[in-house]
Amino acid sequence: MLGQIITDILYYAVHYGAAAVAAGVLSVLAADGIKKRSALGKIYIGALSAYIFMIIELTLLSREPGICQTVDLTMFDVSPLLPVLYIAHYLENLLMLMPFGFLLPLGIKLFRNPVFGMTAGLFVSSGIEFSQYYTQLGTFALDDILTNSIGSAIGFIAFVMMKKLYEMFRSIPVISGSRRETFQVQSRGNGLYLA
Repeated sequence: MLGQIITDILYYAVHYGAAAVAAGVLSVLAADGIKKRSALGKIYIGALSAYIFMIIELTLLSREPGICQTVDLTMFDVSPLLPVLYIAHYLENLLMLMPFGFLLPLGIKLFRNPVFGMTAGLFVSSGIEFSQYYTQLGTFALDDILTNSIGSAIGFIAFVMMKKLYEMFRSIPVISGSRRETFQVQSRGNGLYLA
């Protein structure tokens, strides 16, 4: 099962990774033309844009039109013939929106609120499923919404834990040359910078 998940992730990375990186770079160039950003701000915009492109490519653009327009409201219906593939499918859905749950509150303060941070994954997942249904690019599956939302919530919890660790260790004394300095990552406007 783990081998199947790793194989799928590597397949997607090879087939869509270059286009996702290109989308990220173009987003950074476009955003930088509008407003100058710090290096960390540019990395954030590039990573988020590449990730969103990858999700759109994976869930919509890579599919053949008209392949399916059904609604599946059953929860976790695992076939006895191929249980490993079904379990791998659920785990992949869980993993798919984990970065979303982490990246969104990292750069947009509104989503650091647990209500907004946790429900954003639900809305994005529902949007993906409705889009697949109405464009006939996939099945509207209730269990996909649930597993994607749980994955986004796990990403959000990981963000909260990393933020707490950062706050605990943000003023670590660093000896640089002949003076003692404090290393901090500070926020200025929309961008991050090292001080």
